Amino acid sequence: MAEILVVDDEARICHNVKKILAKNNFEVTQAQSAQEALDKMAKESFSLLISDIVMPGMNGLELQERMIDAGIFLPVVFLSGKGDIPMSVRAMKHGAVDFLVKPVAEDV
Repeated sequence: MAEILVVDDEARICHNVKKILAKNNFEVTQAQSAQEALDKMAKESFSLLISDIVMPGMNGLELQERMIDAGIFLPVVFLSGKGDIPMSVRAMKHGAVDFLVKPVAEDV
């Protein structure tokens, strides 16, 4: 079974994404900061990272750069409340496989 790491500083977003993925038989681990995500990736293997872009401290794009520097290569789907074209292009240039716009709701 695929293990997915969801990173967002908003607990509600993590919870909603986890519920959606769990309904589809995915195992989900949550982190509420990029640093917490890096710590979890150092101890556990994941198949996919779903990460907010705009977070305090280290943002999602910086998280992806730190992952690459650490030799952690995962497909990344970015989440953002800012659904603008430049942000999605920037995310894709950073190697994202997809870009989703918040809010993430269970009935989507």
